[in-house]
Amino acid sequence: MRFDTRAATGIALGLCVGCGQAAGPHFNPPFATLFGVITSSSVPTPSEVRVALVWRKRDPDGNILRVAQELAVRADFPVRFRLDIDTLPPSDAINIGTNADGSMDPTFHYATGSLIIYEDVNGNGTLDLLPTDAVGTIDRVLGIPEHLSVFYVESSLPRPSAGAQKGFNLRHEPSIVDPHPELSREMCARTTPTPDGGCVGSSCSSIPVPPGALVTCNGDGTSYMYKFCRPTTLCASSSCEYGCGQRSPSDPVPPDWPCP
Repeated sequence: MRFDTRAATGIALGLCVGCGQAAGPHFNPPFATLFGVITSSSVPTPSEVRVALVWRKRDPDGNILRVAQELAVRADFPVRFRLDIDTLPPSDAINIGTNADGSMDPTFHYATGSLIIYEDVNGNGTLDLLPTDAVGTIDRVLGIPEHLSVFYVESSLPRPSAGAQKGFNLRHEPSIVDPHPELSREMCARTTPTPDGGCVGSSCSSIPVPPGALVTCNGDGTSYMYKFCRPTTLCASSSCEYGCGQRSPSDPVPPDWPCP
């Protein structure tokens, strides 16, 4: 589990499909149940904690669209909780799969969701997703399980390459380090993609490298390129600047040279 304070935290999740529990608040038996254990936390937990499953999809322009689904939570916070998924993902969250050649595959539909534990600051009983021009949040994100997502498959034909069975699955996600995602951006109803123009011509500046920039060095450390992005608003695309530098192997290493 990660928090906005960057505290070292952890959460373990388990998924049970068709476990035969009683009906949830929608009077439907749950399709799946998530069992969670918060293994560490340095952030104070409020007296009332809510949990939402935020489904996301990518539109043809590369924007990430999100829709929140509130979950029934039975909790012994701040340690253990159980979440019943008793409704299917909304239609707005369903993606259409693609074939290896990039064409659409109408036989394979899926949805990907992130579990968000949050404090309902305004007390309206729901996670308030943010517009693109938002400069701050409404509710407070307490954490999300790192590198884990809920993956829902709705397909008329089996597709072993998807690595998931029909219905709800718990899936490990690859670690993303560029750019490092902020937890608050998980609350954006729409996130626009970051343009990546690269380091070319007049867009290249020399050292010093801005703190926090992503630096790529060549094998012998005599040249580098960096990329430094800052969001224009919380949910909008980032503006990025690029830089590069080069030195002769015989030259002394400058004190602010970013390569080892």
